[in-house]
Amino acid sequence: MKIFISGSVFLMFSICTQGQSTNCEVLMESIKGTFTGGCSGKKANGEGKSTGVDSYDGTFKKGLPNGTIKYTQQNGEEGRKS
Repeated sequence: MKIFISGSVFLMFSICTQGQSTNCEVLMESIKGTFTGGCSGKKANGEGKSTGVDSYDGTFKKGLPNGTIKYTQQNGEEGRKS
């Protein structure tokens, strides 16, 4: 019985963490790296944050930034783009 419970907890943890980045692709080179957020068809989709050389916090569509966003360059400069 303990093995079944442990296996169930591990399975639930695996399912919950899958949507948080490891299999989601960000297509913009400067922000590729660590991604957390929505995913559809193995590409970043919906609200999310991606950090590479620069970072982006906003909405993604088909792996690319979409809409009004907060973009931070490597030198620390911030801006909003739409």
